[in-house]
Amino acid sequence: MSRAYQYRPLYGIVKRLDMPKSVAIDAYKTAKQSENDLNTLQANKNLDSIAKKVEYEKMKKSFQSKLNTTLTERGAESYLLQVGRNLIYRPF
Repeated sequence: MSRAYQYRPLYGIVKRLDMPKSVAIDAYKTAKQSENDLNTLQANKNLDSIAKKVEYEKMKKSFQSKLNTTLTERGAESYLLQVGRNLIYRPF
């Protein structure tokens, strides 16, 4: 886990919610994949800013949904307040 600043808060949330450590690992993988997808979208020169914003909104909803499923709504909200907001609030 090279991105400790993303993983540590996840582990803390999982521990606080009395979930298995594997949930933190799954949520970390989801966050990492979402970050990679957003970086790819930002770098895509074939899409104009409007198309990027549309895709971004879809990705944001998907990321939030996956986090809610993995961490529960309470855990996802806590994570987004700590670290994840940087993954879902990006200007284009």
